[in-house]
Amino acid sequence: MINKSKTMCNSTVELSNIVDLDVGKNALQEILNAHFQSLYGYSNIAIVWSMAQGRMFLFLNDNAINTPEELWDFMFTIFSPKYVMKYPHIWKVLHDFPSTAIGIIINLARQFDGVLTRDQVVEYFAKINQTEPDNATIISKGTFVLYDDNQYVLTEALNLSDDRIEAIKMALDKILKDEEVEYIVLRDLSVEWFAIYLPPLNSDIKWTPLLLQEMIRLSPNVGYRVIFTGLKNQALDTVGVALVPSNSEIVVFADIVHRYCFENKMLGKKLTAEKLRTIIRDAKMIHGKELIYNLHKVLNDYRFAFTDQNRVVKILEKR
Repeated sequence: MINKSKTMCNSTVELSNIVDLDVGKNALQEILNAHFQSLYGYSNIAIVWSMAQGRMFLFLNDNAINTPEELWDFMFTIFSPKYVMKYPHIWKVLHDFPSTAIGIIINLARQFDGVLTRDQVVEYFAKINQTEPDNATIISKGTFVLYDDNQYVLTEALNLSDDRIEAIKMALDKILKDEEVEYIVLRDLSVEWFAIYLPPLNSDIKWTPLLLQEMIRLSPNVGYRVIFTGLKNQALDTVGVALVPSNSEIVVFADIVHRYCFENKMLGKKLTAEKLRTIIRDAKMIHGKELIYNLHKVLNDYRFAFTDQNRVVKILEKR
């Protein structure tokens, strides 16, 4: 019988007291084999317990195994020399990633050449009866970067070598020099530009503005930084407004908008806030309905005078 006085997981179980030991061990092995095959070498006590209650009811009952924790202790005793077990996770082989939710996603991503969609993550975590981490958690340690709309790519698949970072820097420097501009609008970069000037990526991964933005975030040595609108609570997969050199005087969104207005002879003009927002959108600094009600919040700057309940704005000539 299981020693119920041992409440901590990983307690050892006296196997001589187990009724039908081989029957129980074989049944659990079949469950694990099924999980390892369908879940890319992974299982956990929650889904083992769920299957065991249906397939091994008599064994569990005869041995007074009444909780997932008690089943874990039994499994740990018989399988820990064979598998990698760290409560509640069970891995078929030794791995080089943490036994955490992020480790699970790393393992999953490696089955798909380093690229995953949010839907794949949600579907997989439903299968393993675990709560999937949010986007912020997934990318927080730099193990993953956002690749496109609700897609992630493993950083290890990008090969962020010094040579690759230098190639990115040279490509961006070339734009500033050739076009004699102070900033680079991310959405204005074409598919052709990515293909010609940036180093090819591993596997079938293609360059996107969001991926370039993420690589710059992870690589301060590239010498560029991303300017965002500054609106709070924007989605993490929002493409930034522009790239500027690290030593640029351009710091905030208002700096870029005012420079754009200066370049297009708009200083001193008065127009509706929606008209200005449309002009900025058409310049590819923002997308769709972005800032449709919030332009005054991100242009809260002495160079933009909003009136009429923030429906009208005058672009002042001060630079």
